[in-house]
Amino acid sequence: MKEIVYSRNQRGFTLLEIVVVVFIVGLIATIITLRFRTPTYEATPQAQANQILSFMQIVQEQAIIQPAILGIKFMGQEYQVFQLVSDNNQKKWFSLSSKNKFWKAKKIPSSLIIHLNTQEHSDAFSPNIIFLPSGELTPFELQLKEKGDERAYIIRGDESGNLTIGVS
Repeated sequence: MKEIVYSRNQRGFTLLEIVVVVFIVGLIATIITLRFRTPTYEATPQAQANQILSFMQIVQEQAIIQPAILGIKFMGQEYQVFQLVSDNNQKKWFSLSSKNKFWKAKKIPSSLIIHLNTQEHSDAFSPNIIFLPSGELTPFELQLKEKGDERAYIIRGDESGNLTIGVS
């Protein structure tokens, strides 16, 4: 019988080396999976309604804290925050997207239908919903639903500043 002799140069990988390699491969696989997955939850009407409601609450709080007159304008499948600013004794709406990435225009998935009803008519340059430093806002009803679906998620705001969400 032949005896097997191991020299110091013929050793295999240590357990630590194998664990490190498995960890790195797992980390890379996780990053790739998260980067290329389709955002199915964010495309649902319920998720978008919750996201828009939360965003509106932040805008409302920001209007009270600053204090400033802020507004949200819905334009097709996106919405954006504006601030009313006095410029040479004229009041103009300026987009806050250039100030901070948080305020950039938010997109609504094309698979969703959005319908906004407000009691006040806004011109092409003014926001649809206005948030005042007193906490008051433009009364509105915003409906979100999937194409072909009868069920809609409805966000309502009243003049006293109450924001609610429901399902029809």
